Amino acid sequence: MSEIHQHLNEALKKSRIVVWNDPSGEFQADFDTFEAHGVEKRKIKNDEFARKFEALRSNPAPRYVLYRSGPVKEGIDNWLYDVELFYAKFSANKVDLAADVSGLPQDLKYLVAQHSGFFADDSNRQALKAMLRNSDSPVDVKAKMLAVCCDAADHRLDEIVGILLDDSAKNNVARIKKIADCDLTGFLFEGLQSIYGYDSVEPSLEDFALWLFKSTLPGYEPKASHQARNARLFFGSWSHDIRHSQAFTTLSGDASKILLIDKAIENTPYPDLLENLAFEVVDQKILSETARLAADKTLNGKDAGAVLRHRRRSLWWTNYEDLYLAIEAGVALLEEVDAFQVQINSFDDGLTKYSQTWWRIDSLYRRFIYRVRKTEFSQPLEQLRDVVESHYSNKFLIPLNDAWQVRVDALDVWKSAVVPSQRDFFAKYVQPQLAKKNKVCVIISDAMRYEIAEELGSRVRQESGYEAVLDAQLGVLPSYTQLGMASLLPHSKLEQQAGKNALVLLDGVPSGGTENRSKILLSVGGTAIKATSFVDLTRDEQRALFKDNAVVYIYHDTIDHTGDKLATETSAFHAAEQALVDLVSLVKKTAGANVSNMLVTADHGFIYQDKPIDASDFLSEAPQGDEFFFENRRFVLGRNLKPLHGLRMFTSAQLGLEGEIEIQIPKSIKRLKRQGAGARFVHGGASLQEVVVPVLRVNKKKAGDVSLVDVEIMQEKDSITTNQVVVGLFQKEPVSDKVQARQLKVGLYFGDRLISNEVIHDFDLTSLDKRERMASLQLVLSKDADDLMKENVELRLLAKAPKTTHWGVYASKTLKLSRSFTSDFDF
Repeated sequence: MSEIHQHLNEALKKSRIVVWNDPSGEFQADFDTFEAHGVEKRKIKNDEFARKFEALRSNPAPRYVLYRSGPVKEGIDNWLYDVELFYAKFSANKVDLAADVSGLPQDLKYLVAQHSGFFADDSNRQALKAMLRNSDSPVDVKAKMLAVCCDAADHRLDEIVGILLDDSAKNNVARIKKIADCDLTGFLFEGLQSIYGYDSVEPSLEDFALWLFKSTLPGYEPKASHQARNARLFFGSWSHDIRHSQAFTTLSGDASKILLIDKAIENTPYPDLLENLAFEVVDQKILSETARLAADKTLNGKDAGAVLRHRRRSLWWTNYEDLYLAIEAGVALLEEVDAFQVQINSFDDGLTKYSQTWWRIDSLYRRFIYRVRKTEFSQPLEQLRDVVESHYSNKFLIPLNDAWQVRVDALDVWKSAVVPSQRDFFAKYVQPQLAKKNKVCVIISDAMRYEIAEELGSRVRQESGYEAVLDAQLGVLPSYTQLGMASLLPHSKLEQQAGKNALVLLDGVPSGGTENRSKILLSVGGTAIKATSFVDLTRDEQRALFKDNAVVYIYHDTIDHTGDKLATETSAFHAAEQALVDLVSLVKKTAGANVSNMLVTADHGFIYQDKPIDASDFLSEAPQGDEFFFENRRFVLGRNLKPLHGLRMFTSAQLGLEGEIEIQIPKSIKRLKRQGAGARFVHGGASLQEVVVPVLRVNKKKAGDVSLVDVEIMQEKDSITTNQVVVGLFQKEPVSDKVQARQLKVGLYFGDRLISNEVIHDFDLTSLDKRERMASLQLVLSKDADDLMKENVELRLLAKAPKTTHWGVYASKTLKLSRSFTSDFDF
C-alpha cells in the first residue's frame, strides 16, 4: 500500500466523508488505484451538489472519497465548503502529507519546509508522531525531532546531549550528521547557548565538551546565574550516569590535557578539590598531597575519612581505591602508635592488653602493607611507607616485645592465670558441645594470628544470622605448626620428641598430617579433612560428613603456605586477605551442612615486617650445644644447649611438654641467622604476635539480624525560598557489624520529574556522637522548577534495591516552593 493510500485510509477511519482536493491533478492515478472495503469513490465534474446530496442523503451508509482536480474556490463559493468543515479535507501534496503523517497541527506545517530532510523519511515522521502532544510549541516539536535523530527516549536536552557526547567520545558522526541533514544543527546549539550558556563562533560537540569541563573550574562558570545552575546540574547528572561513564572519562582525559588541569590545580589545597569529580588528575593531586601530609603526620584520621567519603563518588575510585585506603590505614596506624604506651605489669597484663587493644596496630600495619603492595601506583606512598615502617618497628613492635620479654624471662612455667592454654582447647571448647550431643566444626587456619581473627569475626557478623565472639588463648612454645596443630587435638600428654625429625606425639602416637589427626579424632567420634577437600564435596556429601561424625576438624593453609617461603613471604598479607575470604566461605558452607557450632582457630601467629630485615635484627650469636634436632629463624630444639644472653632457654617440662629436650628462643623479635630461609615472615618464638592465638566462636542462628542504618530527614523549614536548598539528614545509629552502612541518592521531585541535582551520600559513620552523624547536603533547583511557583514538591531519599541498579524511595518529605523574584539572582 502506498503512503498516500495509507494516509487516505487513516483519514477515512476518522471521518465518513473525505474531500480530496488536487488542484494540479498530479495524484489522479493514486485516486484511481485506491480501493477500500465499504468506500465509494466519486470524481467531481462540476457536480458538487449532486455528489454532496448522494453522500449525505441519497445513500449515507458507505464512506465516500470525493475527489476533484482543478482550482477550488474559497469560502462559500466552494460548494463542498460545509462538507470540508464538518467532515475532513485531504491533501496529498508533500508538505501537507508529511505534516499529517507526522501529526503536526495546521499552524506548524511550515516546519516541514524548513526541515525537509527530516520529513522526507517516513520512519522519522512515524517516530515524531508518537511523541507529539496537542500542546506542543514549535520549540517542543524541534526538540522532539532532535530526539528522533538521536534515537533518544526523551526530548530533554540533557538526554539528547548525553547521547551526542557519547558519540563524540567514540568519534561517531552519524547522529550529528543526521541532525545537520535535517537542518537542526542551529537549533541544537541555540539550545546549548540559552540553557547552559555555551557560546562559540564555531560551535561543535567537541568544543562544547571542552567548555563544559572548563566551566567546572573556578572563574569559568557561565555568566548568567540560571545558565550556570543548569550547566552545573547537567554536568553532575551526566558524570554520575552509568550509561555515559565511558564517554565521560574519555572526554575528561582529552579536556585535562588541553586545559592543562594538572598545572591549573597545582597550588590548590586538596580540601578545595574534594568536590571536583571532573578529572582523574584531581584524584592524583589529592592522593599526592594527602600522602605527603600523612607522612608529615599533619593529616588526622577524621580528615582522612572525609577524603574517602568524598572521593568514593569519583569515576576513578576503583583505579585509586588501594591508595586511598592505604593512606587511611597509615594515618590511623601513626595515630595509634603515637598514643601507644608500653607498660606491662605482668605476664597476664601483657596478654590482656594485647588481646584487648594492642592488636589493632598489627591490623592497621597489615591493611596498610596489603594496599601498598596491591596498588599499581605505589610511588606517592614511598615517604609514608618509610614513616609507617619506622613507627611500626621502632615505636611499637620492638618496644612492645622488649618489654614483654622481661615478663617472659621471669617465668618459671609457660602458663597464664587469665588466658587459657592452647593445650586446653579441646577440653574447653569442643568437649562441652559433644557432651550436649551438638555437632561441632573446628576450622584451623595455619598462622591466622589474633588480629586477622578479629577482622574475620567482623566479616562473619556482617553475614545475616551469624554471631561470632573472639577469645584469646596462650599458644604453645615453640610457636610452630607441628606443635600448635597437635595441641588443638584431644590428648593427655603432648610430647616434643627428640631426634632429627622432631616429631610431635599425642599420648604416644604421631600427630602430623590429616590421616594421623583423623585417627586421633576417631576416639571422640570425629575426623579430619583438608579445606580444599571439604570445598570439593557436594552439599549432600558435606552434610553426610557431619551426620557421620560428631566433630570435624577442617585444616586450612593459605597464610603459612605463602609466608613461610623465601620466594613468597612478601605476599603474606595478600594471603591473609585471601584467607579471610576463604574462611567466611568455609563458615557458610559448614552452616549449610546443618552445623550451628563452629570454632575457628590457629596453630600459631607470626611476626611480619615488610621492609628488608637489617643485620641488627639478627642475633649476633649462633646457638651452641651437643645436639640440634630442629631449628628455624625463631627457635632451636636440642640437648645440652649452651646458655647465651640473646636466647631464652626453656626445658620441655617448663613448657608443659613430655620428653627430655631443651628449647631456645631469640629474645624479643630477633631472628637466628639461617642460610636460605625467609626473614620477614617468622614464627616459633614468644612474641605477643606469635603466642596470642585466637579462638573465634561462631554460631548460626536465624537470618534477619543484619540491617542497614536508618536515616532521618531533619528539615526544619517546610518551604523552599531560594534556588539552593540545604538538606539536613541524620544517621540514627553508628555503623557496626550488624548495622551496616547505607548509600542514598537525594533529590527534589515534582511528581516523577526530578527538578534538582541528585547527591549520592554514604551514611557509614561509626561515631557514638550524634552531632558527628549529621550531614548537610546542598541541592540546586533546575530549570524544570522555574514554572512551579507555590507548588508542593517532594524531597526524596532513594535507596538502591539489593543486587540491582534500581533506586526506590526510602523516605520523603513534602516541601512547598515559595521562591520570590530574588531567587532569580541566586547561583
